[in-house]
Order: sequence, then C-alpha cells, then structure tokens
Amino acid sequence: MEPEHPGEHSSERSPSPEERPGWTQRVLAWAGDDLPATVREAQLRSVQIALLLALTFELTIYAIYRRIEAVVDMSGAFDRQALSVSDVAMPLGMGLALLAMVLAREERVRRWSSWGAFAVMAAVALTLFPNTPNHYPVLTIAFGFLALFDPRDEAEQQVALQGLRWLLAIVLFAAGVQKVLYGLYFQGEFFAYRIATDPAFARPFEWLMPVAELERLRSYGALAEGAGPFRSSWWPLAALANATYVIEMLLPVSLFWRRTRPLGLVLTVLFFVGMEIAPREIFFGIMAIQMTLLFGRRDWNGRLMPMWIVLFLVLLAIRNIFPDFEFY
Repeated sequence: MEPEHPGEHSSERSPSPEERPGWTQRVLAWAGDDLPATVREAQLRSVQIALLLALTFELTIYAIYRRIEAVVDMSGAFDRQALSVSDVAMPLGMGLALLAMVLAREERVRRWSSWGAFAVMAAVALTLFPNTPNHYPVLTIAFGFLALFDPRDEAEQQVALQGLRWLLAIVLFAAGVQKVLYGLYFQGEFFAYRIATDPAFARPFEWLMPVAELERLRSYGALAEGAGPFRSSWWPLAALANATYVIEMLLPVSLFWRRTRPLGLVLTVLFFVGMEIAPREIFFGIMAIQMTLLFGRRDWNGRLMPMWIVLFLVLLAIRNIFPDFEFY
C-alpha cells in the first residue's frame, strides 16, 4: 500500500542546506559531471602526460633551433652580449618537463609532478617575458590546477576535470571577445595586414585569393608610415575574419550543452586544426586539442598518445629537412 504522503515511510530525504551543492559546484557542473570515476582518472593522467610531452618537444625545438640573442637591461636598451636565455632556460626546462612527464605515470607522485611542471612553466614564462608565447600562461594555470587536487580522491578528480574544461572554454570565448574589442576583424583588416607582412601566413591564401588582390597586399611589405589600406575587396576574407570570433564564442556553448557536446568536441578540434594552417602556432593548437579531448567520454589523450609521439617526431624531421619551415 502506497503511503498517503510521498516519502512518509521512505528512507530518502531532502538534502540539508549544508549538503546542497554551492553555486561554485553548480557552475563547475555546467562543464559536465557524468563520467565514471575510472574514465575521469584516466583522462586527468593522460592529459597531464600529453601536455608534458608537448611541452618537452616544444622546449627541445627552442633549445636546438632558437637562440634569444638579446635581453633588455635595466635602462631598456638591448644588450646583445648578454647571456642567451635559451642557453640555460630552455635545455633546463626541457629536462625538468621530461622528468615530470615520467613521474606523472606514477599515481603516488603525480601531484608532485604537477607542481614541478607548474614551477617549470612559471619560470620559463617569466624568463621569456614580455615575449612569452600566449599558451604558456594557459599551461601554467593547467598544471597549477592539477597540482591543487589529489588525483586519488574522486571528488577532487571531478573538480580538476571540470576546472580544466572551464579553462579551455574561457580561453576560447575570451579570444573571440578580444577580437571583437580589437575592432580589426569586421572588415578583415587584421588578416589583410598579416597577409601583407607575414609570408608564411599569406601562403595558404595563394590558392584562394585573386592574384591581383594578393599582390596588392603583399606590395605593402613591412608596416611603415602611410602603408595600406589594409583592407581587401575580396569579401571571403572579411567573412572568414568575422566567422573566426563568432565560432570562438559559440564553441564553448556547444561543449557545455550535453546534447551537442560530441559534435562540439569534433568541431572544436577541426577549428584548431584549421586555425593552424596559416599562423602555424602548432604548439598552441596541440595544447588546445589535448584539452578539448577532455570533453569526450573516453580517454582520448591516452588512446592518441602514440599519435602525439609520431607527430612530434615528424615535425622534428620536417624542421631538420626544411630549416625555413617554421612553426611556433
């Protein structure tokens, strides 16, 4: 016989105010909270290893092929006789990142690995300031976030995963807002300027733009007084520029809504792949894709680890064979 009042003889009870999730937990949950604990733990382990693998490779490229030839002294002048930062910071950071990657495989020291990676990223980012690559602060925050939470505690695993998902969403959305505030995307001015001043950026447009328009922009060369106008009569350029910031602001929404999350994951990965065709910010793209894969229901970074290794070896070979082929 059913009780007259629902729940009258039931062992279930409404959660007390102390047991109800706070607003921070509810906001974090927008990024998803429905993964099994085993998958969540595997995702956090794999993304940490994947990010460290990418960082190790990036610092290796910097240490081998780049040399910071100038540092700024206290007066603000450039001193080319000063010690090259890359002579010390890059090889040291590469070794420490490699050590942190090895340690990240062991659960009992994984948190210490995160703290080590956080320290390496913070030191390298500060060393390169003001020329710090834009993905270094993101990596620093990501490793710091992983270090704050115990990888063996299921509740803390969930917060860590949700936090990393939020980090990617914030980076994406903020990039779109920044382009709107920048004001040079509405008519494609920024793209036109990059085509005029950056041969690598212009190369993909050789197959798309009318030759006369492309040559007009290229004729401006380096930025000088009176150069321009950095606008194009080829309307697809403005359409592409405007689509960029719109997509960046919409993709986080697709990743947060459960029904569109699988499609959003695929579209976000494709967006980052396409975005690297012209600017060749390979390392930012790899980091962003690795973090995007956290929105999946499987440990995609773990499954794709052999692919990441092969990709890095191929890029290293390309850099050796074609010295003029640069990526960042």
